[in-house]
Amino acid sequence: MEQRPYIEALRVFDELMGQIDSFEKPVQKRLRKIEKNWAHFTAFYFVKDAPATNNGVENYYSTSLKTHRKKQRRTDKGIENQMKLSAMKRA
Repeated sequence: MEQRPYIEALRVFDELMGQIDSFEKPVQKRLRKIEKNWAHFTAFYFVKDAPATNNGVENYYSTSLKTHRKKQRRTDKGIENQMKLSAMKRA
């Protein structure tokens, strides 16, 4: 998947923030958290050859897991459920 340029990413995010009141509270909370940390999340745009993520595990799962498994890990609750399931399997 091709990465969008910084200006386009900023434009898309600004559009989302302009519509923030139309989203449910958890989405609003997440958008505000992204806004607060925007500089950290987009720092890779300003470092030559920096990857969009430095998380090797994330890169692994993004290419190796089936879509429904990825979706299960997109929320805090989903991650907690996965951790509980893994612990039960180990026991």
